[in-house]
Amino acid sequence: MGLPGIDYQALLRKYIAFLIDQYGDDYFDEAMHLVDMFPALDPMEMVRAIAAARILMPASRVRLAAGRLQLSPEATTLCFLAGANSIFVGEKLLTTPNPGPSEDEKLLETLGLKPLEPHAV
Repeated sequence: MGLPGIDYQALLRKYIAFLIDQYGDDYFDEAMHLVDMFPALDPMEMVRAIAAARILMPASRVRLAAGRLQLSPEATTLCFLAGANSIFVGEKLLTTPNPGPSEDEKLLETLGLKPLEPHAV
């Protein structure tokens, strides 16, 4: 459905996030059923996109953010192997639940990664 190469689900999520930011959580329940109209993104498509981002922008941070709870541990590992090198931490990103600190610590330990010290940008 739609034009090839356009991630309608991602566009819809951005629009919903905008609505929630502008008008509050009242729009969340009404709008989320729209997201279910589109198929979920295949994790391997995300891994390929991360690999492409790493090749095109080798010095950039490629960050995993909202939606990490929907990824399997294997998919998350592939994302890091493909070039992801950053994650957002915290209970929620806008309205999307995020893994807790203990899950993030376990993920980094499993992958043999160490978090950077926090710093102001």
